[in-house]
Amino acid sequence: MNLTLHPHIKKLIDDQLNSGRYATADDVIAAAVVNLAQQERLTAMTADELDASFPGARAQIEQGLRQARDGHVSDGEAFFDELDREEENAGRKTA
Repeated sequence: MNLTLHPHIKKLIDDQLNSGRYATADDVIAAAVVNLAQQERLTAMTADELDASFPGARAQIEQGLRQARDGHVSDGEAFFDELDREEENAGRKTA
């Protein structure tokens, strides 16, 4: 198979190779195709199948939406800053 890739796609592949996560462009493309297949399977699932596969997810989403509508939201930057601090502290404890 011979493919012509858009420069943007080539950059995405190069970025993944440079991250060290993948050894070859073929590995990156294989992972992308597997991800696409998984996404297609999820998209094709009925609501009942999704509920069976991810029990409680619908209720958690509804709860989160209710909380957001009621103004109970967190600052994203502060949340991730706190996660970073917790991770750093955990690293110090295990070292």
